[in-house]
Amino acid sequence: SAASDVFKSQDEKECALVQLPDSYKKGMPPKKQVANDTKHHVGEESDFLPIFTFVRVLDMGEIDTTHMVVELTMEVRMRWRDSRVTFTNLHLGTKHNIPMATSQHLWLPLDSAIHANAIIGAVLEDSHPDVAVRKLTPRVPPIHQDHREDILYKGSTNDLEMTKRYRNKYGCTFDLTKFPFDYQKCDFIIKIHLADDTYLSLVAENPAIIYEGPSLVREFEVEEVTSNTSLRSNETSFTFRITLKRDYKQQILCAFFPTFLLWLLAFFSLFIQTNDFSDRFMGSVTALLVFASLIDAIYDSLPETSYLKFIDCWV
Repeated sequence: SAASDVFKSQDEKECALVQLPDSYKKGMPPKKQVANDTKHHVGEESDFLPIFTFVRVLDMGEIDTTHMVVELTMEVRMRWRDSRVTFTNLHLGTKHNIPMATSQHLWLPLDSAIHANAIIGAVLEDSHPDVAVRKLTPRVPPIHQDHREDILYKGSTNDLEMTKRYRNKYGCTFDLTKFPFDYQKCDFIIKIHLADDTYLSLVAENPAIIYEGPSLVREFEVEEVTSNTSLRSNETSFTFRITLKRDYKQQILCAFFPTFLLWLLAFFSLFIQTNDFSDRFMGSVTALLVFASLIDAIYDSLPETSYLKFIDCWV
């Protein structure tokens, strides 16, 4: 009846979405439940709890080839299971947001994550991350046949999900040997350090990364985004790479074409009759002076390197 539906709705709102045992410790990461096996050895790959990781790059801000810095605005989502937790009153396929007052008592992977190659002091993160749970499996069979009893779901078979937004500056080593026809590959590393008895593994979602920013950023075009994961004895990491292709049209118009034109004018001055020496000399000197000032202006706009670039060989 309508009255019973209202009563049920009010009853569910009063129930806690997450139930934690007294032995739960926020500082201790969860462990994967494995089947009892006499041949099983602790520390095998099957012991590691997978943390499925997804990155959405929202924007690329600054790309500074001089100081080798790249700025990203991104959203990181991690999905895992915690067998110590019990959930109540979930709906199949529905995302249930966990209140911040409750999520503060949970172990959350992004709280332990480190942006390994980010510049110190240049990591800005959302202070209000989104923490939720998704129902994937049926409920735990009730002990008593009571319609007022909470419907329980195991944390070992239902996903916890955390999403946090960042705006960080990362160091990226640019190889400018082929400038301005160069490709740059910038890696961005997210890692979690593992204690002796911690078995976690960052695993890439499918897809693992999506780029939603503009395809053309300053003088670069975003060519490709890829990702990979690694697991070592003391750390697990998720690395995504953004490949950038330089848009060389500006350099063609501002450097290659003017210098070629001046070289061509200077070359044509050689065809002036030798008996008209003053005109021939003035044309050559004028082209030389303009060429020297143009080269100076071009170098002022180029990134400084200790090695020769392609454009250096040209000018």
